[in-house]
Amino acid sequence: MQRHMYKKKFHLSRSVSKRLQSLPANLQALIDSREALEAVTISSDVMKAMLTTEAGKAVRKMVLDLDWWSEVQGVLTMVAPLLAYSPGLSKLYMAYNRIRDAATRTSASQHPQSAALEKFNSRWRKIDCMEIVLASYFDLSLVGGDYEPPEMDDQTRERVMEYFKTTYKDDALAEKLYDQFGDLLARADVFVDSFLLKAAAKMSPYIWWRCHFDNELSTLALELLAIRPSSGMIDRLWSTHGLTNKSSRTGLRTEGAKKLVYISTNARLLAEYQSKGSPPNEDSSDDEPESEKEEESMCDGAEMRDDAMSDDDDVETWTELHGV
Repeated sequence: MQRHMYKKKFHLSRSVSKRLQSLPANLQALIDSREALEAVTISSDVMKAMLTTEAGKAVRKMVLDLDWWSEVQGVLTMVAPLLAYSPGLSKLYMAYNRIRDAATRTSASQHPQSAALEKFNSRWRKIDCMEIVLASYFDLSLVGGDYEPPEMDDQTRERVMEYFKTTYKDDALAEKLYDQFGDLLARADVFVDSFLLKAAAKMSPYIWWRCHFDNELSTLALELLAIRPSSGMIDRLWSTHGLTNKSSRTGLRTEGAKKLVYISTNARLLAEYQSKGSPPNEDSSDDEPESEKEEESMCDGAEMRDDAMSDDDDVETWTELHGV
């Protein structure tokens, strides 16, 4: 009887692990996409504004809206032929495409019957750091309304206008689109202006997102990932925390996978940031808000747990998943 029970536990663990086979590849693609964002920075003023101002709150709400994401993709698609007129827009567009392409690659090891997991994979990746960059990119109020981007020269202006008139065969519509395009160029230039780049606090958008959201879920994910995948305990804990279907405990819920993968990714990146110290130009006043002190404590804890995980030879699968 006891022998049969152990065999059943092992079978459950194998079943859960099988459904996780595609997640390391997905996570690695997300980590690799950071390279595309090295040239994009967000200033400390922007980060504070997105937490405290009405505009910032609106942006936070917007980046979690899939309809907004579709609109962003539509705008970028429309202006694709005009990228030569703006290095800033071109840089953001290429970064977006690189992340999108990496995110849509399918893993050969993905279970063929896991339709729910496939649907989940296509959805959760849309809420990533690029949305935060683009949200700031489309809202100049977050970087200061007094910024005056350089205007297009007459020759470029004529070529852009001719493009719209030729494409849409409607002078009134061409004028309207031209005005929108000029505003788009201004927003792109905010992120490539040399002065702003020098003044910006170079904190990764991944880290900004992780520092202010889902602290409890991040801690939980790290604790669960520290458990050996081959143990029966992992099934019991995942079921207790609602990460698997409670009736059979043989299927990893898509929301549970999101917590394990997305949250653990950002926890790892947060630990890397914390070990390097504060970003440049950050206010080091002694009057540090209590909430920031709590976040710092949380960051330290995440780093220690992550280090402990990387020292355990028995969790090679999970250390690979974390990109160690």
